Amino acid sequence: MTKIDKSVLTFGITIFLKFMLFDILWCIPTTFASLSTVECYTTKLIATLILLIPYAFFRMWKTETLIMFLLDFLLIANLMYFRTYYTAIPLNSYGLSGNLADFTGSVFDSLRWYDILFPPLQPPSFIGVQKLHIRSVPHRCLLILWYLQSSSASLAQ
Repeated sequence: MTKIDKSVLTFGITIFLKFMLFDILWCIPTTFASLSTVECYTTKLIATLILLIPYAFFRMWKTETLIMFLLDFLLIANLMYFRTYYTAIPLNSYGLSGNLADFTGSVFDSLRWYDILFPPLQPPSFIGVQKLHIRSVPHRCLLILWYLQSSSASLAQ
């Protein structure tokens, strides 16, 4: 039996929980029917494994941290877009952030209090990885990154 790397498992569980939280928040105005299919969980598992590649194979914890922060912002942006248009953001619209200036009020109005549940998932994974013999991560740096992300989410509210 092979030994499981607990730090990879910690990052993996955190990313998977982010995807599950996103689906639960996405399904709030609907019937939650999508959560009853196998495809829902297999796609999240595959996406989690793909996003774990930088850390699992190359031990690039900074890159993994950046991926997790970007994933938070991407998921929150998709939730906000869904609340307005009831569909996912089209791929060609991700680069069109300049047109948000006209819709600043509606963008802030589409935020919900439970959107800030994404950033708090970050510190437990960092603390868990920190306890698992990764001493090169300065605690202050992690706290600053978490604070910046949490404050940006709460400011947008």
